[in-house]
Amino acid sequence: MDIYVDLFLPKDNDVCHLKEDLISWGGESFSQSPKKYSWMDTLKFAAPEHSPSYEILLPQNVELDNYSIYSIDDNSIYEWEQDVNNHLVSNNYLKKFITDELPNIDSWIAAISFDEDIIDNIKKVICIKNVNELIEEIEKAMNWNDTNGFIAYKI
Repeated sequence: MDIYVDLFLPKDNDVCHLKEDLISWGGESFSQSPKKYSWMDTLKFAAPEHSPSYEILLPQNVELDNYSIYSIDDNSIYEWEQDVNNHLVSNNYLKKFITDELPNIDSWIAAISFDEDIIDNIKKVICIKNVNELIEEIEKAMNWNDTNGFIAYKI
């Protein structure tokens, strides 16, 4: 099953300690296209220039122009999915990023979909009070018997 995870973090936000992964060539360093980022040299993100039309699903008071998008670009979500469906406690890097970094940010948006037509698979949009609620929603959504995408936001 494909799982798409996009995180929207406030622009110019260095709270999450994301480091851009540069390519070296001829003694110089260059950005990749799309830009790639890592957290603690483990969790990988890509920063696409364009995202699905999430704004059609979000409340009007949520301005996506104020955020940068980071798409999960590694297997961490799939490892977490396996743990959830095999009833194992998961301590993977994506879950750790959520619990360690998102509480330090005033506002963020998380979108999870199980279909390459991302918008069509999003079944609910929910306002989240804390990261524990987000983790609970992610783990419910990853259940193989009932996979439904969602958008969660904290504003």
